[in-house]
Amino acid sequence: MLNFLFGFFGSFLLMEPIAWFIHKYLMHGPLWFIHQDHHNIDPKNRFQLNDSFALVFVAPSFFSILFGGIHELAWLSGIGYGIMFYGLVYFYIHEVIIHKRYKLFKTPKNRYIHWLVRSHRRHHAKVEKSESTDYGMLFLNNFFLD
Repeated sequence: MLNFLFGFFGSFLLMEPIAWFIHKYLMHGPLWFIHQDHHNIDPKNRFQLNDSFALVFVAPSFFSILFGGIHELAWLSGIGYGIMFYGLVYFYIHEVIIHKRYKLFKTPKNRYIHWLVRSHRRHHAKVEKSESTDYGMLFLNNFFLD
């Protein structure tokens, strides 16, 4: 059980710097052609090409859970579930709270949510790939890396 929890919390926490790196150096770099529609949103389109980035994280999550279960490696299953949980939290914060693409829940009112929304608005204030700031989502905005 301890191995599972170590894998779960370790991967969940590690996903933020990984997502920050991918967002800053890949999405706003050579993969801008995929991410660009997220910064130039067409309200008529329900889906964005940018949504395909979720598949990048589905694969390691799925295979970690699968092989962790098959080979009875609790830490590997924990990693898979940690990645999956980060993806769910990311979806909720980014798509439901910040962009309001899906109206699933009422947005909670607290300083943390206010900070996240403000930070993400700063990120979207510029539509060119090299002019953005605030590449993190849950805690890596402004005070660590940007």
